[in-house]
Amino acid sequence: MYEICRNIFQAIHEGKWVKIEYLNKNSETTRYWIGIKKIDVNGEKLIVEGLDVAHYQITELSIYIRSIKMSVVLDNTYFPINEELIKDIDDNPQKYNKLFRDPINLKILTYYEKCNQIDCVPYTSEYKTIDYIDEQILSKAGDTYRLSDNQYKDIINSFNININPKKYNGKMISKKIGLNVLGVNTKRGLYVLAYKELRLDVMHRCFKPSKSVTVCYEYTIDGKTVSARRFLDADDYELMEDFDNNRELIKDKIMNNLVMGAVLNSSRFSGRPKRYHSFFYSDYGSNKKGYI
Repeated sequence: MYEICRNIFQAIHEGKWVKIEYLNKNSETTRYWIGIKKIDVNGEKLIVEGLDVAHYQITELSIYIRSIKMSVVLDNTYFPINEELIKDIDDNPQKYNKLFRDPINLKILTYYEKCNQIDCVPYTSEYKTIDYIDEQILSKAGDTYRLSDNQYKDIINSFNININPKKYNGKMISKKIGLNVLGVNTKRGLYVLAYKELRLDVMHRCFKPSKSVTVCYEYTIDGKTVSARRFLDADDYELMEDFDNNRELIKDKIMNNLVMGAVLNSSRFSGRPKRYHSFFYSDYGSNKKGYI
C-alpha cells in the first residue's frame, strides 16, 4: 500500500497518469489509467478521470484507495496539475498523514530517484513506427499534435504491454518515449544521438512534444556503453552542445566517419512514416545483456 500511495503522491505533483489494477465491488480485477483530480481523505477515495483501456473511453470515477492492487506511474503522460490540491497537502500534512505518512520524505525520495535517472545511460528497449509522425510534422503542429484513433490506440496498447514496474540491482527503471531526431544504425543496434521527448495527453488524445532536443553523449547498445566520440572527431565534439544550429553539420561529420555497416538514421530523411523510440533510462551495470 505504501508504494501505491507514493505513486499517487508523485502523479499528483508531476501531472501524470497512473496505471492501476483495481478490485471492484464484484471482486473482479479491472484495469484503468487514472488522472487524479481530488482526494476524499475521510472516505479514503480518489476522484479521478479513468481511462478504460479495453474500450479507450474516459469517465469520471470515484475509487477506493484500498482497492487498488497495483499501480505504475506513467512517466510520459500528461494530466493537468491541481495546484489547489498540492497546496492543501503542503499546508495540512496531518490531514493526509494516513495516506502519505510523511509528504516531505516522499518529495525527497522522488528527487533522488530523478537524480539517479539523470546519471544513467539510456538505451533502447523497443523500436516501432507510428504512421505519419515525424519531427517535421510535430514541429508544424506546435505545442500539441492530435492523434488519430488508430495512433492513439496503438500508443495506449504499447504502454499497456510494455510499461511495468521493473527493478535491476534495486533501482527502478523508468520508461520514456522519444522521437528519434538523429541516430546511427550500427551492427550492434541503434545509437540515438538526439531525440525529442514526447508526453501523451490522454484526455485530449494528443502528443505534447518537448521544445528542446535531448543529446545523448553516451548510449548503451547490446549491453555496452558507447560514446558519441565514436562517430565524431575530437575537434567536432563541441558541435553537440548547440545541436539545433549545428544539426546538418553534425550529420555531415558523422557521415564522413561512419564505419562499414553503419547507417545514419534521421527523422527528416523522407516523407515516409517515421519512428518514435520508447526506451528506459538505465545505468550500464543494471542494463543486462538480452533485455533490450
